[in-house]
Amino acid sequence: RALAPQAIIIATADDDAHEQELIREGAQIVIRPFDLAGLHVIEELNSVLTTTATSAFPGVTETLARRWTWSEQEALLRKSQND
Repeated sequence: RALAPQAIIIATADDDAHEQELIREGAQIVIRPFDLAGLHVIEELNSVLTTTATSAFPGVTETLARRWTWSEQEALLRKSQND
């Protein structure tokens, strides 16, 4: 801070507690790489499953080839971290 008060501090955290600690210490942006990777995997799986379901069963809509919402993805990630 003393060298560059205008600098934006970006940090990485492994979990909620670490993220909160970094924010308290002055980080403006905290990235959680494992969570981002998990969300990316879920998006890819949604894409593959939707494509597979719609090509295997003509007429199946995206509603039937269910897509996870962001809140469901976050809940699954938090559950897997607690297990």
